Amino acid sequence: MHQHEIVDLSWKLFDGQINDLELERFETLCLTDENALRHFMDVVKLHIGLYEIFNPQRETLTLRHAASSASPARSWRMLPASAT
Repeated sequence: MHQHEIVDLSWKLFDGQINDLELERFETLCLTDENALRHFMDVVKLHIGLYEIFNPQRETLTLRHAASSASPARSWRMLPASAT
């Protein structure tokens, strides 16, 4: 299992600090390892929860797929619920 690796890569993705090689590894893990994908979704839920607690506007985030992006991992964006 790649729990620590997927968690680290997930946070790098959210922080905009992931490089191309790490992004390729992240995508491979998510596409080939069901447990890694499950851990990524846990990190997503944690990220959303932290955002909702600490953002001053108290907006709710939703995860939306942006169909125009080429990379599956880069095609997901965190958006305020009011933008949907």
